Amino acid sequence: MDGKKFNRRYIMRVMSADSGILESKWVEIKWPLTCEFTINRNCNASDNTAHFVIYNLNKETRNKIYKDAWDQDTNRQIEFYAGYADMNGGMIPRCFKGTLKSAFSYRSGSDIRTEIEAFDGSSSLSENQISMSIQKGVPLAMAMFTYASGLKDVESVTIGKKFTSVNSRTNSFIGPPIDIFNEATGGQCYMDDQSIYMLDKNEVFIGDLSIINEDNGILGTPKYFENMVQVEMLFEPRLKPSQYLELDSNIEDRFNGNYKLTGFTHKGIISGAVSGDCVTNVIMMRIVTEIEAVVDLNTAAYLAIPFEDRT
Repeated sequence: MDGKKFNRRYIMRVMSADSGILESKWVEIKWPLTCEFTINRNCNASDNTAHFVIYNLNKETRNKIYKDAWDQDTNRQIEFYAGYADMNGGMIPRCFKGTLKSAFSYRSGSDIRTEIEAFDGSSSLSENQISMSIQKGVPLAMAMFTYASGLKDVESVTIGKKFTSVNSRTNSFIGPPIDIFNEATGGQCYMDDQSIYMLDKNEVFIGDLSIINEDNGILGTPKYFENMVQVEMLFEPRLKPSQYLELDSNIEDRFNGNYKLTGFTHKGIISGAVSGDCVTNVIMMRIVTEIEAVVDLNTAAYLAIPFEDRT
């Protein structure tokens, strides 16, 4: 393994409540302040979510990040980076980026706890109404990419091979972008880390981690349920939904093979004052063969090789 999982670190960035129109002011919170977190990410239609508890922030910072849960008109961003200071010369990838739902503080014993709720999604994806026509002879992927990449707060668009076919007739769509994309792709659109993905259920992409084994922190025994395998491991910040993974377990080798990562939960504590567990619970769907290639779809979207379900 290229480094060890020691010396956990984190950095949180929250858009300030007093951000101006022309300049966004960000508040930065980081280790050694104690942070408890639960992050859920998946390739389903439901929003990814995050819950954070920060201990003993000063009053000025608490006021800057405060947001009432009933305030639906203010959209402020939050980013959370976490990882290990001793891995790869300091590996702290972005584990979550989304919209702040609420942030409030209260006293609990001798501590002041600041609780933060957030979700990964763009308001323009679900709230805007658009009218879109895909003309006969236009590749579906190109049309989807054109509309999706123009949405506010969308960083990138990834489209799978299934949607590279040329449109055989003119199709018209009206409604929120997320509904239109799911209608056009048969419900295969989701948002993760402020990026839009349109992948068939058997499509994957190559991520920064390709294998899960004892060397990078499997905890316990892989468990099988409903055509899925669940694995608990030491906190692994490099994971992304829909990426390709190989499972290599010495304890339960009957489940070893090739998988699509369908979802995971990061849960734990990072602190310079107290110790605690920090784990990632992974859920994967088995696929048949290894990755063959990653092919350019166009200059800004890429596709993965599709797989068949294992019977």
